[in-house]
Amino acid sequence: MRNSFSFEKTWYNERSRKGKAETGDIRMMKAVFFDIDDTIYDYIGAHNNTMPVMKEWAYENLGIAKEDLENYLAEARVKADDRAGRDYAVNHNRLVRFQCMLETLGKPVFPYAYEMYNLYWDTLIDQIIYIGIGSNMTSDVQYRKILKLGLGKYIDGIVTSEEAGEEKPYRKLFDLCVEKAGVMVEESIFIGDSIAHDVTGAQNIGMPVILYRPKENVNEIEWLQTEKGKCPVIAHFSQFFEAEKML
Repeated sequence: MRNSFSFEKTWYNERSRKGKAETGDIRMMKAVFFDIDDTIYDYIGAHNNTMPVMKEWAYENLGIAKEDLENYLAEARVKADDRAGRDYAVNHNRLVRFQCMLETLGKPVFPYAYEMYNLYWDTLIDQIIYIGIGSNMTSDVQYRKILKLGLGKYIDGIVTSEEAGEEKPYRKLFDLCVEKAGVMVEESIFIGDSIAHDVTGAQNIGMPVILYRPKENVNEIEWLQTEKGKCPVIAHFSQFFEAEKML
């Protein structure tokens, strides 16, 4: 969903290039739906980063050996699934899973099941990165676009050139983006489709940047050489994580 605006733009450009649909072709895309876990964000990575926190908590509060916790949770998941069925939402409920584990181990369910549940999701969700907008445009128009596309709930902050008082590539907009996110320049990445505005502006303040240039049948990440250095060029958002590792 965080990539929907660029997807919408790409789709609109493709429609404009091809022209109107052929006569008799009534299929026209009017909606796009995205999965969340491992699509919008890396759930497996976030889960793997969360488990050491859970193991430490379980050892300190329940005396459960750190190397045993994941096996106990796997057994609890099987038990919960056998009770309720594998095709129901309850098999995703970590509260039920922690409860089953504690019951099996003869540990107090209250208050520990709920404490583990909150610790797990609070730790995991905190790893989801800040998503911001940095755009050369007036705020009113960009707000309208974001609301129309239903993206507002996925965006943590926005900086427009109207608010910053300067257009990209001047640094004021980029500085304000970093300030609002509460991060260091080197801890952030700017993604945009303009060399003059996005790449030049980000590189001028030392911010890692990825140039987005949608193309068909392009599977390899390309490189753009500028006066400030090299910048990865992606044609599909599926290439983002690979490009991010190159920065």
